[in-house]
Amino acid sequence: MNQDWRALAQYLEQFLRALIRYPSLIKADQAAIVALVACAIEHGCATANLPTIVGEWNDLSSAIASVLLAHQCSEVRLWIVNVLSEQAQPWAWEVLTNHPRR
Repeated sequence: MNQDWRALAQYLEQFLRALIRYPSLIKADQAAIVALVACAIEHGCATANLPTIVGEWNDLSSAIASVLLAHQCSEVRLWIVNVLSEQAQPWAWEVLTNHPRR
């Protein structure tokens, strides 16, 4: 991964951590959330830190997942489903698949 993408990954991590602390940012800049996450995932620079951060979303998870799922990139959707399913987050499964987890 080149230096520009490493910088993006670091910025993305900081941005998502800020979302955990300041939920109002989700409403303020939904397009930025989608663009950053999609970009990082598509360029392979999201794998190291994002699963840990996603695990911390908890109360914000539904709102963030909804925003990200509005994005049309199937790779982004698949990544989110995989990470959250692995963490056995029942809310995530329901938000991502529109089905209650069995």
